[in-house]
Amino acid sequence: MQDNISQCQEILSLFLPLDEVTIARIVGVIVRTQSDDKSVHSKLLADLCGNNTSEDLSQMTEWDADTLIYATKQLAPELNWVTIMENLDHEGFYIPNEAAFNFLMSVYKHASQGHFPLRAICGSIWKNAEGQISLLKYAVSAPPEVFTFAHSGRQLAYVDVVNDHKVQIEHANHAWLCLDLLEVLCQLAERDHASSVRSIL
Repeated sequence: MQDNISQCQEILSLFLPLDEVTIARIVGVIVRTQSDDKSVHSKLLADLCGNNTSEDLSQMTEWDADTLIYATKQLAPELNWVTIMENLDHEGFYIPNEAAFNFLMSVYKHASQGHFPLRAICGSIWKNAEGQISLLKYAVSAPPEVFTFAHSGRQLAYVDVVNDHKVQIEHANHAWLCLDLLEVLCQLAERDHASSVRSIL
């Protein structure tokens, strides 16, 4: 474990001083490495840090959320993880599969004690709409212990949704009660992403 932390700190130190934008980009690359496509992995690493240091990053083939957060907090303890999640809207960010989504949620859980900031993904349309859609795709179907919309400030009344029918809500993550999610999906659909939104629905 200590070797992994040291290696992770060594890699992160290539990007000093660490700020929220930089960490968001690093997390975005690590999330993409959860894909089986190693050519994507190598290209992303090269884009992030240049060819000189991408070899160092590619040595970390297995990323552990706890180790990543521990190393990050050692180098930059003052980072705001809500702001980091709000900066995931960057070119190249994409959630390739459920494992990548779970890894991202694990990173945030290890870094912060609070709920995932819904405004980061539902507050507005991202410049990287494909990245936003890839995140929302897994968020809406995640079990509530992984991701929940229950803390949304704007929710449909449960009675309005079920219309007097009995529904087992204890297993739901409240996605379809979140007005911000519904609005952002409508906006995405209106901006040439209707087929992607339809697949989420």
